[in-house]
Amino acid sequence: MRGIIYIFYFIICVRYSPLSSQDLVYSQHYASPLTTNPAMTGVFNGSARLFANYRSQWNNIQTNTFLYQTPSASAEFSVPDKNIAVGFILLNDQTNNKIFNTLEGGMSFGYKIRLNFFEISLGIQGWYRQVYFDQSKIRSSIISVEPSLLDSYSNLDLNTGAVATYVFPSEKSSLFYGAAVHHILAPRDQVVNNTVSAYALPMRFTFHTGGSFSIRDEFRIIPGLLASYQSKSTQINFGTSVGFHFMWDEKDRPSGTLFVGSWFRTNETKIQAFIPQAGIEYNNFRIGLSYDYVVNGLSNGSGGRPNTFELSLGYIFKTDKSTDFQCIYSPYF
Repeated sequence: MRGIIYIFYFIICVRYSPLSSQDLVYSQHYASPLTTNPAMTGVFNGSARLFANYRSQWNNIQTNTFLYQTPSASAEFSVPDKNIAVGFILLNDQTNNKIFNTLEGGMSFGYKIRLNFFEISLGIQGWYRQVYFDQSKIRSSIISVEPSLLDSYSNLDLNTGAVATYVFPSEKSSLFYGAAVHHILAPRDQVVNNTVSAYALPMRFTFHTGGSFSIRDEFRIIPGLLASYQSKSTQINFGTSVGFHFMWDEKDRPSGTLFVGSWFRTNETKIQAFIPQAGIEYNNFRIGLSYDYVVNGLSNGSGGRPNTFELSLGYIFKTDKSTDFQCIYSPYF
């Protein structure tokens, strides 16, 4: 019954509220660079980077399944001697047993400018979005309320951004700042077969900053912050991770690192979730796991809290031609 209520609210919000839509922001946003900022395309030490992310959100809200599931995969290819890179991403946002299924894909282009210990990356990204609505999975009473629901609709979009990184002379620590704008084309979302009900997806503005600081060679401190503003709503993620180097390569560089840390997510001025996370980096492979512990009082109706977790996997192909500094790693665990 709750699932039907959620669908009903979704339909009402889409039709009557032009400010209702909010983009997905991964808790491990640092492990999904192409959804965070197009300028992150190619900002890594290597020739290619692969990432896969999976988020399961709000388990036990209505049944024993997750209300939201969002897998994604991305690939980036860098041409170091030309300072250019291209990236591709595919994302599938599934809501309530795929009653709503959003398939999204993007292609981004990045260009880097090197100025001594500064690196500036600029990026632009084209985006395609296809939304499917399975009417067979909801009750006929909902259809009678809104009989002109569409089975699917699509739109095109454009995103852009910039990232500036400073690497300390020792080349063991770095600091970066980034900003991005999404939904520049303000695409029209329309779940109801009525042009009056279609609304422009509001632009999303993102600012993110962080760093990677070497401590006594064995440890690394990795603080970060991401602030996102969309549709009169502000979300801020902030936290710190600590890395311990347990292996070294033949050039005395870290080849194995364990990470552990905690992040917080706030909405306006209230903390919404506490997010412990852990990860490991071994040679060119990375894995990260995080869990969102909701602290805003939301429960599943039986005294418990909804379960939300994320898993990220990444691999970087190295090359001797890479012009990036060794300590520039994006994402930062």
